[in-house]
Amino acid sequence: RVLDVDLLVLVVGDAPVADLVADRLRVAELAAQVREHMETAIPMDVPIEVDGKVGANWLEMTVV
Repeated sequence: RVLDVDLLVLVVGDAPVADLVADRLRVAELAAQVREHMETAIPMDVPIEVDGKVGANWLEMTVV
């Protein structure tokens, strides 16, 4: 399924950062889709774990 949002993705260190405007429910849905794609992009013998956080700024980040 294609993400139907205007999205800006930056890479900061080893973390992709997505900047978008959406309600919290939509953000949680998008985060789940991104997590799934990142964890299963390449078959590996070890699990790849992806976490997600959301917030208006770095100080206000909470786990999604």
